[in-house]
Amino acid sequence: MAKAIVIYETTYGYTETMAKAIVAGLKGKVGAAFGAYGFSGESVEMIYDTMKHIFEMDVIEPAFKLKSTEVVTIGDKEGKEFGMKIAAKIT
Repeated sequence: MAKAIVIYETTYGYTETMAKAIVAGLKGKVGAAFGAYGFSGESVEMIYDTMKHIFEMDVIEPAFKLKSTEVVTIGDKEGKEFGMKIAAKIT
């Protein structure tokens, strides 16, 4: 059985909300980089680029990021879909 780990950091709880939705969409466990942002959101792209180009990982495209205001309105649906994309790659 494939296993995964979801690691995140959150200040206002938005990224935690995204993490829970992603986990709900997984079969087993998986690791991914994602995040909520209030201004520019460049950290998600930096993590994505590092995973893809430095560590040569098979990453889910495109990177999953939402503005903090979007997490409340559409985060669960998109988070579960992102989790299912990850699950499809590891099964």
